Amino acid sequence: MRELIESFVCTVLPTDQTSFPRGFARDLAELAGDVTGAFLAAAQESAGYGHIRNEDVIAAGADVTRILMDSDDHDTALEAIEIAIHRGMRAQIQGALDHRFAHVAAKALTALADPLPAPLPAFLLDRAERTSSPVRKAVLAQLATKPHADHLDMLRLLTADEWAQWAQRENDDGNYLIARDAVKAIAALEAVPDDVLEEFIDRAKVTEDLYLMSRLLSCVVRHGGQARQSQVVEMSRKGSRIVVGRAAACALFEEHESLTEETAGSVHQAMVMRLPAMIASYHVLTMGLCSDLKTVDVLATALAASEDRRIFLALLALALRDQIASMGSLSASQAGP
Repeated sequence: MRELIESFVCTVLPTDQTSFPRGFARDLAELAGDVTGAFLAAAQESAGYGHIRNEDVIAAGADVTRILMDSDDHDTALEAIEIAIHRGMRAQIQGALDHRFAHVAAKALTALADPLPAPLPAFLLDRAERTSSPVRKAVLAQLATKPHADHLDMLRLLTADEWAQWAQRENDDGNYLIARDAVKAIAALEAVPDDVLEEFIDRAKVTEDLYLMSRLLSCVVRHGGQARQSQVVEMSRKGSRIVVGRAAACALFEEHESLTEETAGSVHQAMVMRLPAMIASYHVLTMGLCSDLKTVDVLATALAASEDRRIFLALLALALRDQIASMGSLSASQAGP
């Protein structure tokens, strides 16, 4: 069959034609498998191999290994790795892990990692040390769907990534998407070491990405003990950067189910009444969700008497609605049929 196809290519295809229908050569490849030098020669003559203009001829007859090693064209190399993946050419795929084109390396990594369970082998995890965003995003996508304590070091590395989709102007907030997702993946682990939480607190104080700031502190609240939660409460008292205070208050609210009784009690009425509104608004919600009804009643009375804080009654009512609904469900379940 291979000889027939080679003969067909060498003798039938017009040598002045530079393009063939998409899928034509790939269909031939399905029949013939890897091609020989004669088939490659025919592809060179009919499609101008060397300055490839038709990826289907590559799919049929070009030496995938040579293209991955030598091609200076991004799209050609990308097509070659896709063919290698389609054919299950493991050696070529693994050889492309360090390809100069990051998108090629990312596709190779994904193809190798997809079928593997956690924890991933070191030769794949170590690719996170490459600073190109396509490779790091490919590693992160694997780590996020395969949580495991052995992945923590690479996830920790990625939390410091400052890649942004758009160039940051002078007064823009940061937009570090890889770091955000890395923190989210760490928060999903069963346990996070205290030294990582300490690092997250320090980074939250200085990062220019406000969303990342909240994620860092939410992870601290979820996985930290009383001492770490108390630090976040203290950070919510405004400090030198009001945005840090807001992020801390937001973290306490978002992770209210993780708060210890002591932490919940340390968010009190004076903070709601005196802190800037962007911080106090989150504390209202936290108190509504975590405080007993007597404490909430006292807070509601104070808010009603304050002209500039009266609007927070709406937030308090919203939080109380969820708390009362939960209490109602619990009472119904205890009552039985």
